[in-house]
Amino acid sequence: MTTPYNPRSDGQAEHTNRVVEDMLRSFVEDNPESWDLYATNVEFAINDSRNDVTGFTPFELCCGVSPMSQLDIFLEAAQLHSGQRKGGVGTAHEWASRFSSQFLRDARSKLELGQRRQRDAFDQRHTQREYAVGDLVWIEAKHLTEKLMDRALCRKLSKRWHGPVAVTERFYSDLQAEMPEADRGAPVAYRLKLPPHWRVHDVFAQHRLKPYTGGEDTFALRQQTVTPEAVMVDGQKEAHVEKILSRRVRVSRGKEIEEWKVRWTGFSKAHDQWRTRDKLERGAPLQQLRDFEERRLAMEQQVRDSAARRREHRRHQNAASIMTADSGTLVQQLSAQFWELKIGNIGAITLLDILM
Repeated sequence: MTTPYNPRSDGQAEHTNRVVEDMLRSFVEDNPESWDLYATNVEFAINDSRNDVTGFTPFELCCGVSPMSQLDIFLEAAQLHSGQRKGGVGTAHEWASRFSSQFLRDARSKLELGQRRQRDAFDQRHTQREYAVGDLVWIEAKHLTEKLMDRALCRKLSKRWHGPVAVTERFYSDLQAEMPEADRGAPVAYRLKLPPHWRVHDVFAQHRLKPYTGGEDTFALRQQTVTPEAVMVDGQKEAHVEKILSRRVRVSRGKEIEEWKVRWTGFSKAHDQWRTRDKLERGAPLQQLRDFEERRLAMEQQVRDSAARRREHRRHQNAASIMTADSGTLVQQLSAQFWELKIGNIGAITLLDILM
């Protein structure tokens, strides 16, 4: 069992997986879907390859001898035909003699020697820090989920470390656990006290942590944030919700998802988190969600009413402008008719006559 995103803890398996992938990629470059046709041959080739550290093949360590491949069969037939080798039943005795306790001890000693060399080379390039229970550390944010950290809008400028959080437990590898406590060295993983609303495993590898140097002495007058204790809601620990700040609708896999931005009591805005309705529809957050939705709907109704009043006002203004334009045109027509009649030496006329 290893911690997440820690390939160095099972490096041999990772190396074997990489070798298998490279070999299959060479076979199926033109048709990747046919990889299963070559899996058996790749497995045989790996198990029949001699290890640089032990000097033996996996087949030899497990069975005492490597199975004969097609090339070995052809070679043996050619040797028998040419008289270079005599057939017989003595091969079984040869296999049994090789597969002895001394044979396995030699392989194990070579493997331990190779491990010590690799460990010494690693220790020369890396310095492992050791943390005691109660120490404050920062957590690397590289592999923390996007939904947890809410970094989708500004991923490039998001924080690279989160915390600080306290160390609550230390873990050693199986090899370290068998050693005396004075010779174990630094632990390989630590259990941390995470904020209640974080839905992640609380055990982290050592290389994903860095020490918290503090700052209370430098900023002695700075207001200290006190993290409130979590409360039990439906059998689960929940943080206090101070208020709901805003609402958004995002599209995920073709579906619209409503989310509300939550401010947790005792935490700064850096810990604000987007939560879905199912996460808020229980306990105290449910009432805050209802109050926020009532205020939001009332505000949206006010905006709609204001927009309707503006549209009605513009409609009246347009109607008045049209009437004013029509009145001006009528006066111009009446003036033109009046002067035409006057110039034509028609007798006295009245406005009523013109309108008729």
